[in-house]
Amino acid sequence: MSFQRKQQKTINSQKVLLRCNLLKFFFFNLGVQYSIWSTKELKRSLPKLIDLYSSSSPIWLNF
Repeated sequence: MSFQRKQQKTINSQKVLLRCNLLKFFFFNLGVQYSIWSTKELKRSLPKLIDLYSSSSPIWLNF
């Protein structure tokens, strides 16, 4: 009886651990996806920003 109970406890703790790992993986994956997306967005919007800066003030480009 006690052996079964111990086994049940370990199974439950393994389930909890698995859930935690899945959540971690999910959020990590979400973070990676977001960083990839934001990098793409940045690359896409960077030329526009440079154009904006260079057209509004040429001082930015005279380093």
